[in-house]
Amino acid sequence: MKTERLTLLLTPEEKAEMAARADAMGISASELVRRAVRSYNPEFDTDAVQTLADELATAVRKTDKKVNAALAQLRTFEAFFADPEARRAEARAALERDELEWPFASPVAPKSRRKTSAKSSGAARP
Repeated sequence: MKTERLTLLLTPEEKAEMAARADAMGISASELVRRAVRSYNPEFDTDAVQTLADELATAVRKTDKKVNAALAQLRTFEAFFADPEARRAEARAALERDELEWPFASPVAPKSRRKTSAKSSGAARP
């Protein structure tokens, strides 16, 4: 491939930035310039890209709010379930207020005002 020489005038800062970018990519400064020239598109629609970037930023903000709301709800659940015995006691108390029987077998279930059925009282079935 035939090559030609191109002389670029850069400030010392621009030259240092170009060299740093080329080094970071593991390529020569000449290859960096060649790639930049190949990827340059003067008809690139920056307005469309800005619109997409704005839409993305809006979506990220909405998602962030939803994630924060979900995390807050998770913290509420964690606090609620941190003391399962307290939850059981609350449930038992509510059941007893309504004169209902605790439906789960538990050696620590409090004695409630349970209605005895014919089966549990030893009475014969009709």
